Amino acid sequence: MALGKWGYLGAFLINGLSSATVVLPAPGGLLIAMMGRDFNPLLVGVAAGLGGTLGGSTAYLAGAVNGRAARESRWFRWLDGLMTRAGGAIIFFSGLLPLFPGDFATVIAGAVRYPFKKYLWYNGLASVIKMGAIAYVGADVLSRLERLATQWVTSLFQ
Repeated sequence: MALGKWGYLGAFLINGLSSATVVLPAPGGLLIAMMGRDFNPLLVGVAAGLGGTLGGSTAYLAGAVNGRAARESRWFRWLDGLMTRAGGAIIFFSGLLPLFPGDFATVIAGAVRYPFKKYLWYNGLASVIKMGAIAYVGADVLSRLERLATQWVTSLFQ
């Protein structure tokens, strides 16, 4: 795989760039799953999780920059109170989910000015767990698919 040349830095960059796209899905998870087969899945998960946390900070910034408009919304006070009471849990659990729920919670965190260091901690922890799981499961699934394909091709030519 050409990504192999980049190693763990590649996992960091791939997921960082992939996570920087707010709301739109990007193929970072699939690439991380592929890298999990060629490298230590735990280290791939850590590198990708940290990259994803930094890349995902663009959603926090978008919320912070556009928060002024949100503050005029009738929902803002409710969201602000919710993030004050349970922001860490919301950020952590939404960060475990694939695709946009994490981006949505991150935008809200930025809009209500949830402390950035806390955001980084909760989102980073969730991202490392999620990417580690993707790397481990992806490595296992890809190895199994490769074995099945090899058996199938071998059976065709016997």
